Parts: sequence; structure tokens; C-alpha cells
Amino acid sequence: MEHLAGPNGAIAFERDALGYPSIHARDLAEGTYALGYLHARDRLVQVTFTALAARGELMSVLGDVPLARHIDNSTRALGLGRGLREQVERCDPESRSLLRAYCDGFNAGARARGTPMLLRLLKLAPFRCTEEGVISVFRFVTYFGLTSMQVSSELILAELAARGAPSRLFERLLGPKAHGLDLDALRKLEVPDELSFFAAAAQGSTQAGSNAFAVSARRSSTGGALLMGEFHMEIGRFPPLLYAAHLAFPDGEFLSGITIPGLAWFAAGRTRHVGWSYTFAHADNVDMLVERVQRGKVLVGGAYRPLERREERVAIRGKPAETWVFHENEYGTVLGDASGEGDRVCIRVSGFDQAHRAFSAASRVFRCRSVDELIEVQREVRSVSLEAILVDHEGSIASVVTGQVDRRPDDWTGAYPRRGSDLVERDPEPLPEARRPLSVRPESGLLVSANQGGQGPERDAWCSFPEPPYRFERISRLLEAREQHDLSSLLEISYDCFDASAERLIPVWGPLLPDHPLARALQEFATDQRDRRVLGLFHKLHEETCFALFAADIGVREARRFREWSAVVFYQNQLDSLLALEHPDVLGEVELRAHLQSAFFRAIEDFGRHDVPVRLRFKHLVTRGRSPAWLGFDSPEIELPGSPVTPFQCRVSPISGERLVYAPAFHLSFDMSQPHAFYNLPGGASESRFGPGYGLGIREWLEGTLLPLGKHAAPPPRRSKP
Repeated sequence: MEHLAGPNGAIAFERDALGYPSIHARDLAEGTYALGYLHARDRLVQVTFTALAARGELMSVLGDVPLARHIDNSTRALGLGRGLREQVERCDPESRSLLRAYCDGFNAGARARGTPMLLRLLKLAPFRCTEEGVISVFRFVTYFGLTSMQVSSELILAELAARGAPSRLFERLLGPKAHGLDLDALRKLEVPDELSFFAAAAQGSTQAGSNAFAVSARRSSTGGALLMGEFHMEIGRFPPLLYAAHLAFPDGEFLSGITIPGLAWFAAGRTRHVGWSYTFAHADNVDMLVERVQRGKVLVGGAYRPLERREERVAIRGKPAETWVFHENEYGTVLGDASGEGDRVCIRVSGFDQAHRAFSAASRVFRCRSVDELIEVQREVRSVSLEAILVDHEGSIASVVTGQVDRRPDDWTGAYPRRGSDLVERDPEPLPEARRPLSVRPESGLLVSANQGGQGPERDAWCSFPEPPYRFERISRLLEAREQHDLSSLLEISYDCFDASAERLIPVWGPLLPDHPLARALQEFATDQRDRRVLGLFHKLHEETCFALFAADIGVREARRFREWSAVVFYQNQLDSLLALEHPDVLGEVELRAHLQSAFFRAIEDFGRHDVPVRLRFKHLVTRGRSPAWLGFDSPEIELPGSPVTPFQCRVSPISGERLVYAPAFHLSFDMSQPHAFYNLPGGASESRFGPGYGLGIREWLEGTLLPLGKHAAPPPRRSKP
């Protein structure tokens, strides 16, 4: 048993096999202090760099590299670092108290650790944790990889229109969501190079996803509600992005699950009474207007109104500092130069100024005793779109979508930018609470969330770009196939690698493909799915067919930009319905045959080097695979078991020259009839090569072995088909 110095005496903790702590605290405030302390002790470099990114200051340390410039520009343009003091002051007293406890603990842990070698080499001071700093980190981690996907998808559409893409392309990308699209309003739009889909300055978009599924007491073999949660995030780094922890209190209460270093609460987890996990819900909480600007003013209702000008000085390592100018109105931020005359994009993120509500909600979770209470807490989260899957000790399950979506005019679906000059009302009302996607104690006893946009009849009103239905449908099918479940069966489902996209599309494509041995191998693969090499061929053929479809309207070079941005996934839900010939009026058999035949031979030339199946090495945050193998900073190369659409989802996203891999970043599972939580997470607690658990956990993560959080007598669940 180790101890750390707390404000009211020593706090005991012990570490598990991966180095993650079980903390024995007197109360929640002391446990939050200890969590902050250990975040700093184990992840000080990681949090320091996250805080730099949240402030838009990465280039001050990394120099003028594309990814750092892209993040700094986006962070500053959207003002992620603005209004932080106001957000702190709007937090309720309980959440303010916990924020202070976390900051005090983090700063004490940072002092105890001292300045890490890397920060000394960079002449960089360690992150000093403040309440404002925690809120800026929260805004950053909920924007990049989550809300940024919605921004990218709409910016791509805007720029395609500005470059003269025909209406047919938008119908194919958006389907019914293209209703009301005015291409003439977008033809003269100018998008700044740093945010351009076609310019070389910015490349790539992060592709987060997630699974969460729950079983009620009625469908559980133990009589307790069951939950499996997993965030699909970037992996392949030591340390991992996340951090497991268990807080135990003298009265038998506890808080157990997965945290994000730099934040003061549990992102997924459980107490004795309730449990929760999330997926990104793709709520359409991003709106874009095409604004007519003239010398720092914007046209609204026939008259020009002044924009607010904001200047920021940006330090760049190894280069002179730059001054970036931004313009804002009551709606949002105008992207690009508004000092001249022309059409510019104005972007609004709904709920952006509501971060304090998420903090206040997080502090109330520990006091919730049922899914009904937990639903009301989740409703308070307005700054990020998540679908919360909830369970309680009485055996109930529920889901609710968080975030805020603006009420829009009837002629605007929100899936694309619209002309702003005729939108006089610039402070839209949110959609009413009665339309928020919600499911409570479903009759089936099952709930599944896999980025499909939420449960209930109002799903389409909230969601513009849901991900393809394959994971949602596959997990649902596997859950429904058994009358009773336990944690082992949930684990087996979580590791399922059946590719439902291949099952759906290959039978349609088979008669349209050339007479070739590999074409016949594809048709055999659709049912048995044993040859993963053929799986790679299918996904390469899918990619090339989409490129061929786009090239018919925008040209070959521009079509291949969709790969550099990993942008096909934004529109894949609609595209796959076309590729399955479900809308022959939009894409018919003759045209699809032509695209498949041309794409097939390109695919067979290159599928051996394609990103399916995914192979990677886990690399140290700093050495990034450049150190000798015998030093042990990096892992050997491994092959991931899934594909981009399987429950064990994994995909590659090239972004600004980086090769980022996304997959289940952890698995967290628990049975509410027992006081246990089990997890795996590839990579241990410490960022230091010789720190606790460094580099451990990959084998358990690959095989589906779960470890207990805290000390429990119950054995962990096991996969029946490892």
C-alpha cells in the first residue's frame, strides 16, 4: 500500500498489474484530490501537451508543422479558450469545490514529481492546473474527434459547392438531408487554406466512434443490469489517452471506471447504484452560414452590421510570431478574412457556452440512485453530443442523448451551410426537451448505441450524419439471439469481427464484378468471412468505388482527397445505400457496374498495402517508434482483429502526414447486482518508460481479458471464443 499526502492527512492507494490506482479516500472531495495527484504523477507530460493544444499553443513548442497549425488555428478560431472564467463562475458550488480539489491534487502531484526530462529539454513549464485550465481541456477533448467531425463534414460540402460540384453529388452524399440546398448561395464562398478540404495546408479528420450496450435485469442471468462500454479513439500510443481508477470510501460507496487525465470526473464508470457509458451521438449541433462580408461588416436583412474583430498573437518555435485576425457576430465565428468583400463561412457550435453545465452535472452523478435521476443529470450536458447508456442497481436500463440542437427554419435541414443574409434571427431557440432522443426501460430489455444517432422517433430530427448501421445492427442481432446474458457474453459481442458491410454489399456487387478469381473469392467471403486478406480487398474496393463515384462529378485528384481526410465515413451511411442499389433513381446498376469494374483492378493492385486489416506498433509519445527495440519504449507490430464497421471497430485516419489508428481504447464492463467493475486498456498508467505499468495491457486488450478495478473476490468475465 502506498500513500500520498492529502490536505487532511495521508491517502492510501494501491496499484494493479497495469499500474492503475485503487484509492482509499474519506470522501469524494479527497478522492478527487487523489485522482488529480496521480494524474499529474503519471501523466504530467501528456496533460501539459493537451493543455497547450487547448490554448492553441502547440506551434510554440512543436514548430510550424501541419497538424499543430491546424489544431492551433481551429482552437483559436472557435475561441475554445475564451470565456473560461465566466464558465467557472457559473458552476454550482459542489462542482466548484470538486474542481478546486482536483486542481490542488494535480498541482501537489506535479510538485512531487518535479519537471520531467522532456519538458526540461523543451524548456517548457509543466501544466499548472486551474479551474479555467480544466474547462479548456474539457472543451478541447470534446471538440477534436467529436464535434470536429460535424464541422468537417459541412465544410467539405461547402467547398465542393464553391468549386462547382453538381447537385447530383450532394444528393448522393446527403440523400433526403439535401432538401433545401441552395447551391447558388455557395458558389462564391471562400474557405481559408488552413481549413480547406482541397488545399494542402490541412489534411485529415479524426474518426472517433464508440459502442455501449446494456441488458436489463429481465435479460440477465444474474438478475442485475449489465453494461459494456468502450470509447473508440486513437490508440497506438504509450501512454494511452485514458486512465483507469477506482475510488473506495469508508461507508462502502465507490466510484470506478475510466478517466481522462486533465479532467476531474469519470468519463465512463459506475457507483454502487448507477453505471454509465457514452458514444458520440452525431447530434447536429453545428450550423454554418454563408455570410456576405464587407470591410469588417456582415449583411443581415438588407443592412450591414459590424463584426467584432479579435487579434491573437501566435508564437511559433523557430519562426517569427504571427498575428491571426478573427471576426465574430452574435451567431458565431467568421472563418477567413472579413476585412475585404465576399462570401465567408460563419460557424456556430450550439451549447458551446454551456460547459459549466457539464461540470455541474458530473458532480451530481455520484448522488444518483436510479436511471431516472441519471437521465435528468445527463439532460444538463449541453456542450457535447453524446448518447448515454445508463443502468442502475434495480435492474433498469435507459438511454438519452446529450447536447443542444438549434431549432431551424423548415427549409433548412442543417446538414449543409445556408445563406445567412436573410436569417435575421441570429439567436435561435434550441429544440424542445420533448424532442430529445430518449429510451427508458425498453420492453426488449436491451439497449445498443453505436453512433447511429440515438434512440426513439426523434432521432432524425437531431442527427444529420449518423454512422453506417452495421455495428448497431450486428450488436443488436447478437444480443437478441440470446434470452439471457452475462458479462462473458457481452465481452464476446464486443470482440465480434463480423463485417456486415461486406455481407450487405458483396451479394449486390457479385454479378457486376469482372470474371476474376479474386472476384469469386469476394463472393465466398461474404458468408464465411474467414480470409482476412479478402476482407482487405473488399474495403479497398469499397474505397476505390466511392472515389470513382466522386470522380465522375469532381475529377480524380479531388476525389482522392476524400482519402486524405478519411472523409468517406462522414457520408457512408447514405453512400452504402446507393452502393446496395437501394436507390436506383440516384445510382443505377449500369453506372455502378462501370464504377465497380474500373475500381476492381485498381483495388487488386494495392489491397495488400491497404489499411484493412490494421497493423500497428504502439509507440512512445516522444520516441514515436524511433528508439531501438531493445530499449522497450515501443511494442512489436500487432494485427488488430476487426475492420472499420465491425463491433471491434478499427480504422486508419491519415491526418497531416500522421497515420492515426482508431479502435476500442478500452473495454469496461460491470454487473449491477455485484460491486465489481472490470476493464482492459492497452498501455499502463505511467508515461515514463520505467513507471508503473508502462506498455502493459496490450495482450489482455487483444485477447479480451478483463482485469478488476479495485480488489474484488469475483473472477473476471471470460470470452467463450478467445
